[in-house]
Amino acid sequence: MMRTTSIALCCLLLLSSALVAQEISLQEEIIVHVRPADRSTLSTAEEREFLSAATFGARFYEAGDFESALQQLRVADRLLPGHPALLYNLVVVLARYGLVDEAEVKLHMYRALYPDGVEMPQIQRLQIDLEWLREVQSRANLTKAYADLFDRGRTSFASGEYASAADAFAQARQSQPGDAAASFNQALALEALGDYTASMNLLGEVLEARSDGVNLDAVEMKVALLNAELMHQKSSIVCGFCGRRLPGSGAWCPDCGHGPFVPESAQWNARSCTPGSTATRATFLSTGAPHQTETLACLHAGTYGEALRYSTAKRRAIQTARKADGWSYDGERIAAFRQGDGMFELQHENDQLVRIVSPTSGDVLERSGRLLDDGRWQVTAEDRVIDGQKFRKEYAYDARGRIVRETVRYQTANSCGNVIEVQAAWNYNGEQLQSVALEGGYDGYASEGSPQMRWRGTVGFMYYANGMLQRESLNIDSYEKTYTKLTRELRRDLEKHYPDVRADAPQYLLARGDVCGASTVPATNLIDLRAFDAWSPNLAVVLPAGVTRVLVDFQYR
Repeated sequence: MMRTTSIALCCLLLLSSALVAQEISLQEEIIVHVRPADRSTLSTAEEREFLSAATFGARFYEAGDFESALQQLRVADRLLPGHPALLYNLVVVLARYGLVDEAEVKLHMYRALYPDGVEMPQIQRLQIDLEWLREVQSRANLTKAYADLFDRGRTSFASGEYASAADAFAQARQSQPGDAAASFNQALALEALGDYTASMNLLGEVLEARSDGVNLDAVEMKVALLNAELMHQKSSIVCGFCGRRLPGSGAWCPDCGHGPFVPESAQWNARSCTPGSTATRATFLSTGAPHQTETLACLHAGTYGEALRYSTAKRRAIQTARKADGWSYDGERIAAFRQGDGMFELQHENDQLVRIVSPTSGDVLERSGRLLDDGRWQVTAEDRVIDGQKFRKEYAYDARGRIVRETVRYQTANSCGNVIEVQAAWNYNGEQLQSVALEGGYDGYASEGSPQMRWRGTVGFMYYANGMLQRESLNIDSYEKTYTKLTRELRRDLEKHYPDVRADAPQYLLARGDVCGASTVPATNLIDLRAFDAWSPNLAVVLPAGVTRVLVDFQYR
């Protein structure tokens, strides 16, 4: 299509030149013998120079040297401006040289000065010729402008600047309405931008015009492909972190490992940025006294499904945001992150992320998963780092691909370094997540008195009649620690925090929290739920010591 257009443009430009030559060949013969007007103020030398310039100008014209002819006639005009025959000759030469504006100035001067001049019949015919020449030049200018815009659009498209390409082709269409080539190429640019509807509308115009030289079968095939892509997008979602297209609800991103993305999740739909929607989180101490109340920031405009609905434009916007953060891409796949001297590389096997490696620090985050029959990728185990704390997380799924259990293990970053394990068991009521049972704890070191710490909690969900989330409630139901063997020195240290501590009696820690090391500055193991964000983004927090209840309430406009 582009190649055909280029040939057509060349032909049109050649035709325009031929028309100009044809019209000028019809002009009156130039007047060779030009005498100064009566009572001229020219000196003898000036008169000789005038006659020489006027005569040479006429003869250069007859010889086809229009540039020299124009130079000589301008010399004569400067010596004796307003001479009727010279004005006529200037109009002829200027028109032949393509200087229509200047030719019209001289023509109008003649008509004003010599309304009954002997050259008036030729002047009147020249007026018509100049008008035709102006029309020819206008069309030639439009053709050149079209060619320039088309070339600019083609160059922008080749360099990936699709918005600039679409704009250039749109201007080309305006300069030559109904041009199939410009419409088709603008449609391609809009397709690259992800605006498939606008692209199909333009292609529809191309089909309706049924212009000569257009491969209508190819255009119809392109429309069919775009329509199929639009239908496919309706069932696809986008990875909110790296922009990859994912096959549907419950999928993880095999490129960056984020997920799972569940558009219909009531928990993830609870923090819309629509006016009137609010999320308020309140924490309470074990005594029931209020601890803190805060308003949670909104997460996405509209519904979570709208935020995840795939489009090429959305994918490009996400990629642009990640690149601004320091991430780089290998084609369409996110590949690495660089910030200062820090560097992280994402390594893939079988098109799935398997590890994140830091060549500078030597840190490695492992990840494993499986590909389902419907094309979704599920993570089965992953290493994550949140605010400097490394977690190892494992998932179990039911036959429908829903998460039913999460297990998190991590070694605390405090001086005790205990290895803590927390499990979350998901319970469903039909399609709704009804509750999550939490259980955590660790077996301490001999230097701590070989303690066993265990805590249990529950998360409950209340829904409005329309299925939207009304409240999330987290309750720590039990929190106890039993020591196997306490030395006298260790008992003295612990008694500062737990009066009457005994090795064989459980210490209830709901009000005080778990002090794991007390010899100097006390070290405390807090209940850390930051890695549990799959079922809700609202309770992925670290509970302060003594906080045993969290309520998150939601309202919608």
